[in-house]
Amino acid sequence: KFLFKFFWQITLLKSKIKFSFKFILIVFIFLYNFSLAQDKIAIFYSTILENQFGLDSKKSLEEITSWELFLMQNKIPYEVIYDDDLETGIENEFEILILPSIQKINLTQYESLKNFLNAGNSILSIGSKLYEIDNLSSNFINPENLFDIKNISVNQTEDLNCIHTISSNHLNHFKNFDQNTIQISNLNELMVFDQVENEELVCGSLITDDEVSLNKSSISYGKVGNGKYLFTGFGLNDVVGGKNDVEKFQQLVLQ
Repeated sequence: KFLFKFFWQITLLKSKIKFSFKFILIVFIFLYNFSLAQDKIAIFYSTILENQFGLDSKKSLEEITSWELFLMQNKIPYEVIYDDDLETGIENEFEILILPSIQKINLTQYESLKNFLNAGNSILSIGSKLYEIDNLSSNFINPENLFDIKNISVNQTEDLNCIHTISSNHLNHFKNFDQNTIQISNLNELMVFDQVENEELVCGSLITDDEVSLNKSSISYGKVGNGKYLFTGFGLNDVVGGKNDVEKFQQLVLQ
């Protein structure tokens, strides 16, 4: 009886060990596949203005904080990268790069952004002017060349806020919102471009009584080479129309 009981316990122990090993293996495979299925997302936090010009980076910090809260609320994993990371090259590390109201970049960073798109990745440029660091003129040659958007300029209207439509498009799977407009601030130099010149890239238009802003848009999306992009001429914190407006814009970004 003793021997029978002993061997029976050994058999049960072996079964438990096998079961535990199989269970751990299944969990590991599931988590590994889950991690592969997740888009690898990076948020770029630039310290160029602070380090090289001694300027307050409060706006950039507020913008990136809002993005972090937005991603965490939607349970989307992400990493924050810095100037050195981008300059080294990130095309093999991430699939989506968020540029949250980045004012200035250097030539090395610009080339890294081009390589990132050419490698088949995606960029969300939300309110980023991407001025050349050594260029005193306020032109938008970097976002124009990166995203193939023609003639980006600053909205010259005197209105403090603007209304912008969000059209049905590939990004939102052609779903219509109940009220497909959002109110955005013009205080931070809203970037706009001509709808006719960029007809295939337009994702809505400004609604204004000001003829200067007639036929203008501030949201564009499309493909550049192997990569994709979403460009908006305003930042996440520039959506000022209230909770519903913010949710509609965030939904566009998520989709």
